[in-house]
Amino acid sequence: MIELIEQLGDANNFSTLDLISGFFQTKMHPDDTFKSGFSTRSGDYEWLRTSFGMRKVPSSFQRLMS
Repeated sequence: MIELIEQLGDANNFSTLDLISGFFQTKMHPDDTFKSGFSTRSGDYEWLRTSFGMRKVPSSFQRLMS
């Protein structure tokens, strides 16, 4: 983050991003969706996109942003 701020330097214009929904926009590899499975009374489900709480998602998301 500090590196990004330093790169802005004396810039007059810059953008901000709301990345809260970014996790839900990143597709999971089809071979990995079974790892995200959960069951409810209405059935069994698997995430097709990443969500909060998955252990390696923050580092993967950071790599995508870099």
